[in-house]
Amino acid sequence: MLPSNTVMTRVAVLGAGAGGCAVAHRFAEEGFRVSLYDVDEERIRGIRERGGVEARGEIEGFQEVEAYAKLSEALRAVDFAVAVVPRYAHQSLAEALAPHLKGRPIILLPESTFGALHVAKTLREGGERRSAVGGTPTLPYAARLIEPGLVDVHLIVKILLFAAFPASRIDELLELLEGVYSQVVRAENILETSLNNGNPVTHPAPALLNAARIEAGEDFLFYREGITPSIARINQRVDEERLSLCRVLGLREIGVVERLRMLGYIDFETDNLYEAYVRSKPFSRIKAPKTLQHRYITEDIPYGLVSYASLGDLLDVETPTMDTLIDLASLLMDVNYWAEGVTMRKLGLKGLTVEELREFVEVGASPKVEWARG
Repeated sequence: MLPSNTVMTRVAVLGAGAGGCAVAHRFAEEGFRVSLYDVDEERIRGIRERGGVEARGEIEGFQEVEAYAKLSEALRAVDFAVAVVPRYAHQSLAEALAPHLKGRPIILLPESTFGALHVAKTLREGGERRSAVGGTPTLPYAARLIEPGLVDVHLIVKILLFAAFPASRIDELLELLEGVYSQVVRAENILETSLNNGNPVTHPAPALLNAARIEAGEDFLFYREGITPSIARINQRVDEERLSLCRVLGLREIGVVERLRMLGYIDFETDNLYEAYVRSKPFSRIKAPKTLQHRYITEDIPYGLVSYASLGDLLDVETPTMDTLIDLASLLMDVNYWAEGVTMRKLGLKGLTVEELREFVEVGASPKVEWARG
């Protein structure tokens, strides 16, 4: 653990996509020395040629950063790391990080659904048992990468729930973000952040039910044209099942429309999810993917809905709508997402009671969790 009076001056931002570039720009803007890492050497080369990161839209200007294609070099002499990578990359990143973190904290922007637990498990299995892992449910931005080192930011999220694993170390990690992201709000624990990832609620049903249009390469707006009242009704059912999980765990229940308002995706009063989607300004220009091999399915099903449904099994909460979407995606993609997805068993949490699960995420240890005993 870092001393409480340590002044954080250098951070490694892991991932140089749209989110990573925006995050690197923000830390540099606040006076941090930033080491920006990505496995894509061509992307790193472009950032080096540019000399840093340039942002347009809601964030403007240029910030110098150091760019690295080797993880060990990016982590040299930094105080902590911030990972801005897709949920499916968490395990491989954690495997690579384990020999290099040396007790330094890592923050996932975002952790998405159970990303912090997955990373903590992988780190401990790799021999790194001291590093705390923090995270938010979503990125701080809605952004698109124009070219390496050039990012278009069209939304700064207004409120970011934040938690840490173990929860007992949340204050330590919150200090790392102090002055950088004023919109960060303390969550109770990593279960609350994981259950407030909106992507598994929002993306799968519209993507699956527009499969023919997507496979045909049709050019259409994902939210304004791809979501109908009927599809929005399915998303509402998914959200109701998610809220049931929150209820059993004793967590606050933030409905999907309320969360969209909290984040800044809607700035008008409504309790109608369809209206929220089609009237949202930030959603208005987002186009549908051109292939079904897209994160709306390949990430939000196995790393989102499967995790939620598996938690439902653990808590004895039925999730029939989620189950249907997982089955449909498995048939459509010819992939057994139930087998490939992140389940409570894969996280080593199978068999925990509600009380044991809550205690585990608080203290980071349990005699029933093999990777976190004592």
